[in-house]
Amino acid sequence: MALAFDPPVHHFFADGVYVRQMFIPAGVALVGHIHKRSCVNFVLGEIEVATEEGKKRIVGPITFASPAGVKRAGYAIRDTLWTTIHANPDNEND
Repeated sequence: MALAFDPPVHHFFADGVYVRQMFIPAGVALVGHIHKRSCVNFVLGEIEVATEEGKKRIVGPITFASPAGVKRAGYAIRDTLWTTIHANPDNEND
């Protein structure tokens, strides 16, 4: 039986920017949300990710951009901290 895992997510706001940070323990599989806009990602750790282009192993520290409309599923090989940076032109914080 699989157990549900709700990863701890931290939210940070600056003028025009929203940052979302998630800790994924080693051995955890998860599925992300579809991002409506492109964003920048910072990854520390090691995670195997299924994408539209196939399976990729991401070993951090690494920074990369993701286009809008991307959805990923992953399996953390090592404890992983995944941070996404999003434009927030209306400075919304909810």
